[in-house]
Amino acid sequence: MKKKTLQYILFYLVGIWGFASILICAGEDIPGQPMSDAMFYGSKLLGILSFWLCCRTGRWLNKKGLLPEIKEDEED
Repeated sequence: MKKKTLQYILFYLVGIWGFASILICAGEDIPGQPMSDAMFYGSKLLGILSFWLCCRTGRWLNKKGLLPEIKEDEED
């Protein structure tokens, strides 16, 4: 029971991390306070790197068996 709970906690944490990374990549600057170009592209690069790291972490956790097995229903 505790192992399954830990697996789902890690699963949702990695999912939230990935979603936050996508939001950083898709975000814009505040209309009243524009960012410099370097800061804008730097934040996008940070979001992409964070998403890449999230995917790598998820693959590693899955390989170690720390994420739950998700069974998908097959539709004909």
